[in-house]
Amino acid sequence: MLKKRTFSRNEKLTITEKQNPYPVLDPLDRAKIGQGTYKMTTIDDNEGLAGYTRVTEFLTPYKDFSAVPQDVLAKACARGDLAHTFCDLYALNLLIEKPPLEIKPYFDSFKFWYDNFVDETIMTETRVSHPEYLITGQFDWIGKLKGSDEIVLADWKTPKTTCVSWALQMAAYRFLLRETMGIDVQRRLSIRLSHEGKPPEVTEYLDHDKDERIFLNQVEIYRFFNPKIKAL
Repeated sequence: MLKKRTFSRNEKLTITEKQNPYPVLDPLDRAKIGQGTYKMTTIDDNEGLAGYTRVTEFLTPYKDFSAVPQDVLAKACARGDLAHTFCDLYALNLLIEKPPLEIKPYFDSFKFWYDNFVDETIMTETRVSHPEYLITGQFDWIGKLKGSDEIVLADWKTPKTTCVSWALQMAAYRFLLRETMGIDVQRRLSIRLSHEGKPPEVTEYLDHDKDERIFLNQVEIYRFFNPKIKAL
């Protein structure tokens, strides 16, 4: 059963249940806190998602990190995961500890945007999977901004430079939300958090249909060159 969670700042969690065969993680299961160590957790492939391909996997051919030393890349990924954890907890009004110094600028950047622009958090860090396309993805946040009833999909980013694939990644999440949960996302935003703690750089992707079409075409191309990975 899908638990559709609706959160407003300083309000209690309300739950509406709908039939859905896909696993959904509880926010406290995603943020394991112990002895000052924070770790993002995701659904393992053995937990009902064997045979599915992650949204980001389809887009990896267009991301080149070959010039980045592996230790630097690993550290950046860990820092990004940690920043996501604290952003998630803050959006759910569950944050009880101060963020570590290594991610404090990113958190401050996120907090500035959230406090000034967000009216309501509907759902965070939820994995959505399509049974026919065999696509799975975990989005960061959907909610409403101040002064509007539009459903907004936002993704927190920590790299210093933007990536053209972000538009397609978010188009994929929008597709999954619509097709599997009936949620009509009207706006897509990437929130690139500042490593200096400044207000984030916000990019909005306006051409939903075009970006979705390009992503689904990429799914076909990916599976053409990976014939062992096929949709039902």
